This record gives sequence, structure tokens and C-alpha cells, in this order.
Amino acid sequence: MTIPIGAPTICPDCFECRAVVELTGPGADSRRQLCRCERERLIELAPRWPGYDFNKAIDLCSCCGFEPIETGSRWSVFCCAECKDRVLAFNRACGDWVIPIGRHSLQNGLALKVVLEPAGSGSSNPATSDREQIEGYIAAVQGLSGRVRRLKNHKTSYVQGNLTTLGLLPASAQVDLRRYVNAARAFPLRKEDAFMNLRAHMARSA
Repeated sequence: MTIPIGAPTICPDCFECRAVVELTGPGADSRRQLCRCERERLIELAPRWPGYDFNKAIDLCSCCGFEPIETGSRWSVFCCAECKDRVLAFNRACGDWVIPIGRHSLQNGLALKVVLEPAGSGSSNPATSDREQIEGYIAAVQGLSGRVRRLKNHKTSYVQGNLTTLGLLPASAQVDLRRYVNAARAFPLRKEDAFMNLRAHMARSA
């Protein structure tokens, strides 16, 4: 868990969150969450925060684009609770993980199950069967990686569109995150509309 210090902001160029956060737990201290623009200017990557899989604590929902969500773990989900329910229902209806729910393969129903046949079991060629399963799993993970990239690209453009709609762009400085969230809810930006837009985008990209 992290505690934001001050006012988190959104970069007006890459549309990712910037923040100073206080890590909790033993030896807790404050760390600065960088946006993509700032990370790309680094000569060396910053050390990984203790207890985190990557140095990010706050993100925006990949569906509606305006709801803040916690992140930083390989098991973190991409969407806020309301949007996640819509995504899960849609995936169930499709019988497939069309819209990724998280970055880990297990979150998206992918697991490698290789059964080693004991000697003398009568299997015609267990090695061939295992190889086919592995190759199928690799192909499925590569497909998932492509969908995750498309989802991230969609979020970037959707956040930009939201900010423009709300009159917060163009901006010469960082956009206050709380101001963005409050403006989105007051407008209001509808999460149902955002989901329909995301569903259409992922279908076009399939």
C-alpha cells in the first residue's frame, strides 16, 4: 500500500500519472512515481521499490480512463471495479479473454499444463504432445501481450480525449489528477460509453 503525498498529476504529453508516494511497512519512505516521458529520459533505471514489481503506485483505469486505481504488482488489474465487472461479463459472453484484465497470464485464463506420461503408459508420443502444448501456450501468451499493448494504447488516447472534452487540454503544465477526476464525474463522463468504445476498439484490433 502507498499513501500519495501532495497532489498527483497527469503528464500532458504521455498522459500517465506522476506522484510522490509514501511506501508503508518497515523502512517506509517516500518515492517519486515517474511518467513515461520522465522514464525515457533516464540513463539508468531507478531501483525497484521494496514490495513492488514495478515502480508505479497510481494508475488510471484502462477502460474509462478517469478512475484512479492502485497498481505496482504483477497481479494488479487494469480497470476500476465498475469497468472490470463489464469487462469480465463481456469476456465470459465471448468465451475468451478478448479484453485483458491484468498483465499476468493466469489472470487471463492462460496456464501451461504439461502432463508427463509415466514409462510404459502406452501413450503414442507424449513428447510430441507436450511440445504442442508448450507451443500453443507460447502463441497464446504472445497474443495476450499484443492485446495488452492495444489496451494500453487505447487508454492513452482515451485519457487524452477525456482531457480535451473537459477543456483541460492543451496544457503547458501537469494536469491535477483530482481536478480531472472531479471534472469527469461532474460532466459527466459515462463509464458505460467508455466500455462500448473499448469493446469496439479491441474488436477492430483483433
